[in-house]
Amino acid sequence: MVEEFKPAKFKLDFFEDDQAVDGMTFGKSWNGWECPYFTPENAKKIVELFTDGFLTYDAEKDVYVYDPNQDPEDIDIFEPSNVDGQKYYAIGWGSWCWWTPYDFEKGE
Repeated sequence: MVEEFKPAKFKLDFFEDDQAVDGMTFGKSWNGWECPYFTPENAKKIVELFTDGFLTYDAEKDVYVYDPNQDPEDIDIFEPSNVDGQKYYAIGWGSWCWWTPYDFEKGE
């Protein structure tokens, strides 16, 4: 059975209360945290929310790079995926603590 790809809003702990990024989910989780996918437009919004400059977009390679330690040995690279003919980036998928405001409201 193929799981449905659904829209949702996603947050990280350092986002302001009114900040969330639109994304998509298959309902997968990692250690209880969401595993979202983002369109190129919404992936760019995530970069803007990372005011520390640790998340960047490499246009030449078409990847997002997370480099918090300025160490080439300790970076995360997020490549694009194709889902139903649309390009998505699974930024932080399986390693970042993404959650949805809806989960927080439910106390989950």
